[in-house]
Amino acid sequence: MRATLIFLCAAVSLGAAELGFSARDLKVPSFDSAGHLIRRLTADSATGPSSSTRLDKGRVEFFATQSDESIAVLDFEQALYRGTEERISSDSAIKLTAQQGTVSGRGYDCLLEAGLLELKSDVKFYSNEFHLAGKAGTVRFDPKGTDKDSLIKEAVVTGGVTVERTATVQAPFDRAETEFARYGAAEQKVFLKIPVTVWKKGQRSIIEKTASGFFEIDLKPTGTPAP
Repeated sequence: MRATLIFLCAAVSLGAAELGFSARDLKVPSFDSAGHLIRRLTADSATGPSSSTRLDKGRVEFFATQSDESIAVLDFEQALYRGTEERISSDSAIKLTAQQGTVSGRGYDCLLEAGLLELKSDVKFYSNEFHLAGKAGTVRFDPKGTDKDSLIKEAVVTGGVTVERTATVQAPFDRAETEFARYGAAEQKVFLKIPVTVWKKGQRSIIEKTASGFFEIDLKPTGTPAP
């Protein structure tokens, strides 16, 4: 994989240990072995040595394998970018927007080439089928854009997890709470770890036992939600 740094209006200075710079309109495109653009990192400004560059108001666009179509966007307020690792990290906010929905959080560590996003707090996963929120999370995604409809491969949310707006007959409740939830693109399901506390029209109940240890929400409904 190949990444190329492009700067507009860059000012370069020599530091004590290594070359440093400041720049506006940073652009870092990444290409696969065939020369196809698969990812592009941009930022309003960049400062510091090339090994650990501080970015402000940044974005990473992911492109489809067979076209120049942008299929997902990773937006962040601030980041420390380590080019040799293709890694961005910060204590600020970040948001991944893809066909399956939007995942956001505050405080993160993201391996762009490996397709791994660790979220430290205030995690939300909003899609048309469900809403998940919790204290921390991990997202695995396809960094090469092989399938534009399934860039997010897996999302795990932990710690005081709430589940709402589930548009499926497999989840006949208004709200659910658990300590662990996992979305799996391959299964097209959300897995809630037992015990799960659920509310339906103000009535509370607890799901305490299943064969697998998880309450499964099938995201491919075959009917209408229970009344």
